[in-house]
Amino acid sequence: MTMRHRVWSEEEIIWLRESLTYCPETGKLWWKERFSNRIRKDLEAGSKVASGYIILTKSFKGSTKTFRSHRIAWFLHYGYQPKMLDHINQDRADNRIINLRECEMTKNLGNQKPKNTLGIKGVNKLPNGKYQARCFQVYLGVFDDPIDAARRYDVEAIKMFGEFAYTNKEHGVY
Repeated sequence: MTMRHRVWSEEEIIWLRESLTYCPETGKLWWKERFSNRIRKDLEAGSKVASGYIILTKSFKGSTKTFRSHRIAWFLHYGYQPKMLDHINQDRADNRIINLRECEMTKNLGNQKPKNTLGIKGVNKLPNGKYQARCFQVYLGVFDDPIDAARRYDVEAIKMFGEFAYTNKEHGVY
């Protein structure tokens, strides 16, 4: 499974470099000049959207383009567009350079909070009242106790994702 990110055109790159300043300590983007009544010099750039990301939009030749601020931040700081970025602390609005790291998609998926009703990563409750642990496609077993299943997931996640593993222990499950 590969996620494709739009490669910016030369026109977009020029606009980004000429229009924005990035502060690596705060993670904020700032406008370099006044473009309208809403966009003024030294005003913070971008808007937070429902997904938690901060985005900017700009029309180029009649087509509206969307830019995620963490990708702009990386580009302005390092000078190139990475294929995938991870927010280390999982806060999609925290674009400080120390909170961003380049990664592969599977590693990025390893650094996510639980998305199930149990609130335990990699664990689901079976109809018989037991708990099944799974780390992506790897079946890890069935457990009587959800904490045992959570611990088993954590062991496998650390093997699979290394420093990118966000564990149930970190999440406060046990």
